[in-house]
Amino acid sequence: MSIYLNESKFLEGFNAFLFVLSAGAFLQFLRYMYLKRAEGYVYLRPAIALLMVWLGSTIVRGDVWWTRHLINNGQPTALHTWNLILGGSLLGAGILCSIRVFSSDECGDRAWIITLICAIIATVWTLT
Repeated sequence: MSIYLNESKFLEGFNAFLFVLSAGAFLQFLRYMYLKRAEGYVYLRPAIALLMVWLGSTIVRGDVWWTRHLINNGQPTALHTWNLILGGSLLGAGILCSIRVFSSDECGDRAWIITLICAIIATVWTLT
């Protein structure tokens, strides 16, 4: 038996793989935060940032995987704009929070702001 793997099937399979990994990471960070909740917000900031990253990634990857699955099986589908906006927003906010939490003292509080400005410039440049 031979499996023909075109770009569309590869995209479906790759996003299924990343969806499951992201969901697993999200659940582990959620469990970690539940177990460590008594230590307070300051100690949970890194976990909160990473929890947002994995939740956003899970939403985006799950949506792309399911859409590719429907397309590859000849089912009608529509772009799930709100899922992508929600997942992408959570993912972006989580990445910015991670940069803010993990940046060194030499970078100060500006590292996440500079990254955000660069991301906005790249997005505007791409869309124009």
